[in-house]
Order: sequence, then structure tokens, then C-alpha cells
Amino acid sequence: MYRNVFIEHMKVPQQRGTNRTFEGHDFHLFSPTSIGWLDDNLFEQEIKSILHITPSHIRLAPSAVLHRGNMRNLLEAIFYNIDYIPEQADREKVWNVWNEIGGATPSFDVTAARLMRFVATSTLTIMDMISRHPEQVNLGGQQIAITP
Repeated sequence: MYRNVFIEHMKVPQQRGTNRTFEGHDFHLFSPTSIGWLDDNLFEQEIKSILHITPSHIRLAPSAVLHRGNMRNLLEAIFYNIDYIPEQADREKVWNVWNEIGGATPSFDVTAARLMRFVATSTLTIMDMISRHPEQVNLGGQQIAITP
């Protein structure tokens, strides 16, 4: 998704690059829209339009977080917590705002943790299905009956 939308098939002028602090493992790709591409009021309206569907721990943040200087950070917090939004249609609304405005991708440790959680929960689901229906498991090899 990142390569297709933010690198190969860009529709808006974005500043592509990387970001990280001097110490730590927080490398991530960064693609905000160029200054002036979106009107500041439109920028703020777009983000505020999805506040009602964001997880409560973000929506109920102190008011200082919601002032104009932190709107991009607020959008990133919403996007990074998109998996807490239950409805797919609401997730797509967040994605549409993110796609229009841009921002930093999650750092590799966040991505790795989510991937590991996905693998762990998927493995448990598969194991449960196998234990309930072992006769349905086909490992792909040819089934040969051995007779004495």
C-alpha cells in the first residue's frame, strides 16, 4: 500500500523521506503533503470529521492535544489505532483522510508487533479448527493406503 500510493502512483506533491531520532529503533517512512497544498482550515476539518469514530483513548485526550499545531500528530495517532475502530466503513473514512493528508508510517517495531500478533492469533485459530475437524485436514500429499 505504501509503495503504491505514496511512492509509485502519487497524486499529490508529497515530501518523501525517512525519519528517525539519533538513538533508538524508530525508523519510519514519512510522506506529508506539501505546505500549502491543503488549506489549513480544510486540513483541520478533515481530521475533525473523523474524531467521532476514533477510539475513546484518543477522542478523550486533553484539549491541548487537539489544538492546531498537533493535528498531524492527532491524525497519526488515529491511523496507528485504526484496528480499534470496529466498523470497516469507519476505517475507510480514516484511510481516506490519511491518504489525502499523508503522514509517517508506523515504525518497524509497531509493524513487527502487529505482524506477530496476527501470526499468533491466526495460528491459534488454525489449531482450533484442526482440532475440531481433523478429518478435513489435507496436507497436500497423495493419500496412499498401505496394506500388509
